[in-house]
Amino acid sequence: HTLYALGKDGLLKWSLQDERFSHWPYAVCTFSPDGKTLYIPGEYNKSAVYALDIVRKTIKWSFGQGKSYWNVVDSYGNIYLSTSVDSINSGKLGLFSINSDARLRWYYEHNQLVFGPGISALFQPTIDKHGNVYFASDSIYSIDYSGKLKWKKEYVKMTNATPLTCDNAGNIYMTYQLVSEEFHIMQIKSNGTTK
Repeated sequence: HTLYALGKDGLLKWSLQDERFSHWPYAVCTFSPDGKTLYIPGEYNKSAVYALDIVRKTIKWSFGQGKSYWNVVDSYGNIYLSTSVDSINSGKLGLFSINSDARLRWYYEHNQLVFGPGISALFQPTIDKHGNVYFASDSIYSIDYSGKLKWKKEYVKMTNATPLTCDNAGNIYMTYQLVSEEFHIMQIKSNGTTK
């Protein structure tokens, strides 16, 4: 539950302990485009993301419910994360786009990938240069900048996967591990066809 800030020399500049911050070691923090706000995933039974003013070292706002181990930020400062909010669509899981003040831009409902009883996953998304968001849960989704579904693609069931990556041409890449312990990499074109 502790955030550490290191200088260019690797020495500790400051630390901030907060029980609301996720204790999961693979939780991904992201910066706002101006570098003044850090978006930190929350603990399982807390908010999904916390906006930390890194100069004052204070929480500006929080958003969402439950575990959300990742968020991504576009060049306009909009934040994308998968979570739920009781007052939106009866608390169903969805991809949320909020602005830098935590105001809702749009919401897209989706299902979770379920590996087994009590085990589910949502893989970190990526954004292409046109603002399309790609993420994987029960399927791989492509959502345009305004929150509309472009395409949805089912994929092979796996036990583990890396975050999605996007190249300059809009191709999406995912490395994953099958139940048989084999590792694979998949490339999907921006129109949703497997390349």
